[in-house]
Amino acid sequence: MHKFYRSRAAGSVEVTPMFFYHLPKCAGMSLHTVAAHALNAVNWLTNTRRLYVARLDAPGDFSLLPPPPYAFLSSHLPYGAHLKAKGDPKLITFLRDPIGRVVSSYTYRNMRDAAMRGDADFVDFFRREENRNVMTKT
Repeated sequence: MHKFYRSRAAGSVEVTPMFFYHLPKCAGMSLHTVAAHALNAVNWLTNTRRLYVARLDAPGDFSLLPPPPYAFLSSHLPYGAHLKAKGDPKLITFLRDPIGRVVSSYTYRNMRDAAMRGDADFVDFFRREENRNVMTKT
């Protein structure tokens, strides 16, 4: 039988706001999910609802944020978007092996299209300008 031992609630929680630049096909949803679960646990243990995680998908989303402290914001918006966030957030991003990222992007596109494509289509996908150096361009 497993026992759960609740830790003693701290009087306060120090918050360092984080802004995650989510580069496509670089495990960003994994990080976002872990951050959300961890912060929900902190909220529960401290019996508060003051730490939150948010995704910002459009420039106007910043106006919807409650005032700091926030804990974790993530976005596909271009670099510089973090300047609109209050609280001087620390910046985070994930990088991935470029070939693995292109293969993942290609596989994802085929899955979304419910398509089965061959090697020639992958070569065409790989050679397209919009699929080259995506992490660097972002």
